[in-house]
Amino acid sequence: MNLAAGKTSGPARIVSVVFLVFGADTLFQTVVPVALRAEARLSTAAIGLVMGTALGVGLVVSPIAGKLSDCRGRPSSLVPALGAVLVGTVLTGLLGAAGLLFVVIAALIYGFGRSSAIVVTLAGVADAPGNRQRVQGLNSSAQRLSAILAALVAALALWTRHWDIGYAVILVFFSGAMLASAHTKSAELRSPTDQHGWYRAVPEAFTLLRLDRRLWASSLLNLTNIALVSLGNSFLPLTLSGTAHSASGAVIVILACRDLTATGVGLAYPSLSSRVGVRGSVAICSITAVSGLGLFAVGGSTLSVALVLGAALQGVALATSIASTNLLATASGTGRGLRLASTMYLSALGSLVLPVLFGVVLQVAGAQLLYLVGAGTVATALALAVWYLRPHRSSSFTCAT
Repeated sequence: MNLAAGKTSGPARIVSVVFLVFGADTLFQTVVPVALRAEARLSTAAIGLVMGTALGVGLVVSPIAGKLSDCRGRPSSLVPALGAVLVGTVLTGLLGAAGLLFVVIAALIYGFGRSSAIVVTLAGVADAPGNRQRVQGLNSSAQRLSAILAALVAALALWTRHWDIGYAVILVFFSGAMLASAHTKSAELRSPTDQHGWYRAVPEAFTLLRLDRRLWASSLLNLTNIALVSLGNSFLPLTLSGTAHSASGAVIVILACRDLTATGVGLAYPSLSSRVGVRGSVAICSITAVSGLGLFAVGGSTLSVALVLGAALQGVALATSIASTNLLATASGTGRGLRLASTMYLSALGSLVLPVLFGVVLQVAGAQLLYLVGAGTVATALALAVWYLRPHRSSSFTCAT
């Protein structure tokens, strides 16, 4: 194993890439469902299928992307992934009125690039020098701070009904991430002898998942993130009533409250994790996530105190979950891309299934049952995560990070 040549970029550059990649993806998840319903007249179930396709194809490509980034370096893997995302975004915008099949194909292209980009970006965060808890706290804050900007842009698109505003900002963000990543140097360990073994990435990832309970816990935290973000970004705008102006204002307030809270908690994560540990952080995530979705279920279809408080609690859950899942997934010093990819199987499956499930539940039973189903899903996932992090004598199952 040889250390990658070149001066290592500090946390600031890779965190800026996190901000751009996750901001663009959040905007995609917020604008596209509403645009497809307004312009393409798709049902909520069909919209769930499109979003599930875009978010779920990482089941196939994430291990390969992670393995290649471990072998060849993060920038050389991230740039082409972001190129695929740009193509998928353009096609989704252009083919919205062409029919469901064409939109699903566009979402598939977007999903291939998105899943690869996220794995490689998070591996780059793990490579960054400095205190791991602090770096992951910055990662969490960057993700949620970018989501605030995405919410503002999405609200503007909803207000004006000019969906091209949202698509344009998505393209600008992904293009900026591509430029920043092209100039990023990381200190990951590369193994030239493994460069031709990318086809073994899937079984290797399964082996890692089988041997380390930290990776299972990380997988369940990722599933929680998928559920919370999908419900807040993709389905909350569909459950609010009133005019386009009032609904867009409510979206701004609710999502901004969630993500401002998450940004602050992310900055405080090093202190929190030093006091309660990763397992305690996951327990806090469980309580706040379920409580927040419960308040969404009783909050009604217009802006209310219950919805705002529920959003703040979900912000706490997201911040603690994002930082904790990446600490667990990258606990080993090498092969971080593949380790991260191994935690994406469950979340990719959830990304494929949950939006479809949520769309069907919303169409058939309404918003209240939608959020209760979401709360049940999150409660189950996080209870299992806490169980996987229980102390164990075997060193291969250690929970230390």
